[in-house]
Amino acid sequence: MNCSARLLCVSLAACLWIGCGETLPPFSSADAAHLADASVPSDADLDASAEDAGADAGAEDAALDDAGSEDAGIEDAGTDAGVDAPDLAQGEWVLEQLSQTPGTISHDGLIAFTDDGTGWAAWSEPDSENLMDQDIWVARQSAGAWQAEARTRETGVQMAFPTLAARGSTVHVAFSGAPAGRNAVFYSRNDGSGWSVNADLTSDFEAGAPCSNVQPSLALAADGAIAIAYVSRPAATDKREVRVLRLDATGTPLGAPETVIPAPAEGHCYVPSAAFDRAGKLHVVADCGPIFAEDIYYASDASGAWRFEAWSTPDRDDADPKIAAGPDGTVSVVWLASPPCETTAGTCGEIFFRHIRAGVPGEEIKVTDSGDLSESPPAFTVDPFGRPIVAFHLMNAQRYADIFVTWADDGTTFVEPRLLTPGTDMQDDWMPWSIAIDPLTDLPHVLFTTILGGTDPLNSEIVHARLELE
Repeated sequence: MNCSARLLCVSLAACLWIGCGETLPPFSSADAAHLADASVPSDADLDASAEDAGADAGAEDAALDDAGSEDAGIEDAGTDAGVDAPDLAQGEWVLEQLSQTPGTISHDGLIAFTDDGTGWAAWSEPDSENLMDQDIWVARQSAGAWQAEARTRETGVQMAFPTLAARGSTVHVAFSGAPAGRNAVFYSRNDGSGWSVNADLTSDFEAGAPCSNVQPSLALAADGAIAIAYVSRPAATDKREVRVLRLDATGTPLGAPETVIPAPAEGHCYVPSAAFDRAGKLHVVADCGPIFAEDIYYASDASGAWRFEAWSTPDRDDADPKIAAGPDGTVSVVWLASPPCETTAGTCGEIFFRHIRAGVPGEEIKVTDSGDLSESPPAFTVDPFGRPIVAFHLMNAQRYADIFVTWADDGTTFVEPRLLTPGTDMQDDWMPWSIAIDPLTDLPHVLFTTILGGTDPLNSEIVHARLELE
């Protein structure tokens, strides 16, 4: 068992991170925010059953070969030619509270920018009294302020797992929920003229073969292609697999979904993340296998057909992968793993990284090395200069969480993590959900959750952090 920590969800909107050996205080207690290290998110639809075991024996036969485009990489062509990369060790991180919803547990915050530098955000927002009633909110940055609105207004339904992406002047959002009784993936976009209707993308494909579809991940390509990777749980098998649905420029599905990562023989798959490379090939990662003993699975159509492989490390849990594309023709992945602690018994969470070039995964690189402490699942992006940027939280000496950011100027050697939330030693700033690069400044922005101590019921808010250089 991975004793670094795991996520306990009493509902989707009431998720608490519990480390091994720690007790769970009443959720509405003023002390409920003071918990332990983090690991893997879940959902009301995703039970934490320990029956998951083993990996699909067919994975080796379907493993990725060496085929693929040599310049497979970012969906944006090229680096910022002639422009010096900003020094991420300089300047100041400026924080602002984005959500303004007292008495609720705001979570799953995503951020993206359109080409004109307009910031967009999305997050999940439960009702203050009925935690099973949750909606998706979106916000737009205008004249320096954020204007928020509910993108869904369902009653007694959990709309969850928002994913947000932007290209050109259009912002896209997808999420999952069960307003009709079974979870489906929904999609909407805003090209500047307002939001399109929330379109159910998956239910029409399941007549006679119902599935529960959750945890979407949006990917946008330079040529306008749109893809959504998501977890699907067919009723016939009750096994969670990863599927991909491609959309046209209007958000209309281009045929039926494809299964790109089958469920392991006795296990499930969770939290997919997807990205297009510069050649228009799609790359998807997820964690699959037994709870507390997952492996990272990687799939791509770079060879002309979908192939997948498992990155397996014995006696180690590998979970919560994020994928991003860089301007040098490289796709990169980060994830949270649980190697043995340095001096204490059990395992401790550390973040790992791997490049994928021409469809071929390279050696894993250790991003963090915090001894007997445990990082949270990472947020991840690659900036226009090819630098991978990783955010995570780590518990301080007072056992409250702080947000840290690290990056690799050379693409592989990560610097000493920089504290993003100084001066909050007695407050939980945790769960960095998303990193995005402002196209006008080339500087990173991060969304994370802050837990407001002393609140009853417990209140958490989405915080927007941006790096400003002097």
